Amino acid sequence: MARKIDGSGQTALITGASSGIGEALARRFAQGGYHLVLVARRAGKLKSLAATLSATHGVKTWVAATDLSQPDAAKKLAASMKRAPATDRCPG
Repeated sequence: MARKIDGSGQTALITGASSGIGEALARRFAQGGYHLVLVARRAGKLKSLAATLSATHGVKTWVAATDLSQPDAAKKLAASMKRAPATDRCPG
């Protein structure tokens, strides 16, 4: 039996969220009440998933179309998250 998770008010960063295990994790964490930062290379799939999860589970989502295999990609992602207006950021 799957363990119930309760992430009310917390934020999870999910990489590879546009398909496969990453997408499954995003769905599971959203179901548990976590706000999400979704990262993958395909912006279209991420935006669609983010909209679905927000509407279904009432969580905030932040989408970053980023290829984390590129040099300094994680550093650039962190910087863009810090620069985002507070109203666009996920809590936590």
